[in-house]
Amino acid sequence: MDALAARIKEIVLTIYPAILTELDISDEYLDFMIQEVIDRALVYMNRDQLVYQYELDLENMPQDNTAYDEFWAKYAYPIPSRLEKVLAHVVIGTVRTVQENLTADSKEVKSMKDHGQSVTFKDHFTSFLQSSSESEIFSGSVELLDRYFLPTIPK
Repeated sequence: MDALAARIKEIVLTIYPAILTELDISDEYLDFMIQEVIDRALVYMNRDQLVYQYELDLENMPQDNTAYDEFWAKYAYPIPSRLEKVLAHVVIGTVRTVQENLTADSKEVKSMKDHGQSVTFKDHFTSFLQSSSESEIFSGSVELLDRYFLPTIPK
């Protein structure tokens, strides 16, 4: 899955070359967000079940095998290559949203008193990826991701 993350990162940096400087994030943070989006997409599309077999096949398929190219050409990847650009756009949108929330001037009110005029604000940031629905995170890409949804087959 590292190769997938590297390809998505390359696409992100092609689409938005100044993402690190303009959004004031580190390279490691971008890598983290890419992995978060990949994990969320795998779970959403129920394709997480394909990861284990894919990693085994990567280890066990010798590259000098004559059927190597044919094997991978017909392979059911956990994240199809057609979705890599879509997920790159999701990464950019997610990073922007998280950075906007972190740097916002207004905080969410935790409690309020009337006569004593006391207002308490929440002082912790709720993770966008953990607290948002798929439609918020994947925005306009949900319908496309739904086409790659795999049903769960009971054993």
